[in-house]
Amino acid sequence: MYGGGAAVVLGGGYVGYTQFIAGPNDSAAESVVRSYLSAAFDGNEQEAASYAHTSANFNPSMFVSSGSSSASIDSLSEQEEPPAESGFSGAGESVTYVVAEVSGEGETATLVFQLRMQGEEWRIFDVGFQAQ
Repeated sequence: MYGGGAAVVLGGGYVGYTQFIAGPNDSAAESVVRSYLSAAFDGNEQEAASYAHTSANFNPSMFVSSGSSSASIDSLSEQEEPPAESGFSGAGESVTYVVAEVSGEGETATLVFQLRMQGEEWRIFDVGFQAQ
């Protein structure tokens, strides 16, 4: 369930640049994940936390860099059902999943975000690493 490369890819303290693919066709859930990762990689803990569900099962600052990160988002894909390898279960009207491929420092990680509705907006409820 947990990929070892994620700590290298997403670890804080890298000095460099942050690059994100353009996302004009992102779904609402993909947009939340992209915005969360962008804020986290830029070291903006407060903004990153704003994308977390109020009952989140993860620490919203877990990916927040202490400075600029060289991590990038390679792809985002919304799915109604969780990937089998993710360890998540359950689907429904108010739950969706976004699989994010991220890379940096020569490593790649696959993150699986579980999003739930909070009011009228998607918010990140939990996150896991998909085995490579």
